[in-house]
Amino acid sequence: HECVINPENLDVWTVYSKMPQGLLTRRASNIIMSSSEIYGGRYGIVLGGIGRYIQIIDCNIHHQFGDAIRVVSVENVLIKGNHIHHVADYQNTGEHIDGIQFFPSGPSGQYYYPQSHNVQIMDNLITDMVGQMIFIQANYIDKIGYMENITVANNILGPK
Repeated sequence: HECVINPENLDVWTVYSKMPQGLLTRRASNIIMSSSEIYGGRYGIVLGGIGRYIQIIDCNIHHQFGDAIRVVSVENVLIKGNHIHHVADYQNTGEHIDGIQFFPSGPSGQYYYPQSHNVQIMDNLITDMVGQMIFIQANYIDKIGYMENITVANNILGPK
């Protein structure tokens, strides 16, 4: 709760190959991040690898050079009341830019991670973007089925 992640004086945040992110979860449960500011770096928040019961609420997320929020194979997630803005390829890397992106993790050996399900994206303000503002993508449907129970409601998607 209530933190500021500021990468300005950390060398790792300026090196593209280190894949910097403000918050990274992997196989994590019962996480709440609220009333926080995250700026700079490649990704603002990465929720990944079979995470569950995760909430990102009332955060100011901006000036990433990749995705502001990247969500990979999770369940029971709430992304609500955030201001996501000024996300662009500031490092000239050719990075694909999204405000909020959902997708399943690729195969790990013979195992596929599950599709995301029970996700709510609500009441967010997303502005000043050069890519997709909300991108929900289901891959490997022949192996792991479809995403289920994804709600996108009452978001404001503003001009670029």
